[in-house]
Amino acid sequence: AILTADCLSLQATTAAEGRGTTTPFTLFGAPWLSAHALAAALNPDADVAPACFRAAWFTPTWFKYNGSDCEGVAWVRAARGDFATGIRILSAVRTQAPAGKFAWDGAWFGHPGHQLIDEYAGTPRLRQMLDAGTPWRTIATAFAADEASFRQSRRRFLLYPSAGWAEVDRV
Repeated sequence: AILTADCLSLQATTAAEGRGTTTPFTLFGAPWLSAHALAAALNPDADVAPACFRAAWFTPTWFKYNGSDCEGVAWVRAARGDFATGIRILSAVRTQAPAGKFAWDGAWFGHPGHQLIDEYAGTPRLRQMLDAGTPWRTIATAFAADEASFRQSRRRFLLYPSAGWAEVDRV
């Protein structure tokens, strides 16, 4: 569930979030990405947003890119499901995509174009900042108050205390 929160926004793009594999949301990519380049783009920031990724190759059996060989990354160690990691992922995938391959596309979920990412973010501002090439750290800072407010408002609905969200290690 923690990884789902970080990868969910990929549903609103032309990148795949691992659906159609045995490990959805633990890997993501697309046929047009370079696994090694994406891992290299994501890993230098592990000290700021603690997560670690390794190059991965997968072939979804259904959903986006059904039957296509995809390159991307798999989580080695996950952060605690924070907004910054999700922005970091979106930014890296967008930056690493060849010209014309990355697009905001929520059509798989009945929301064409950029409509889905704007709904997920609650504002078009996130998409606009990413489209403008704003660094992910700047975006995370711009949304820090909103994230804090959301975490506070959802607290009463959590089944488990958020302090229990320590890093999750994967094999």
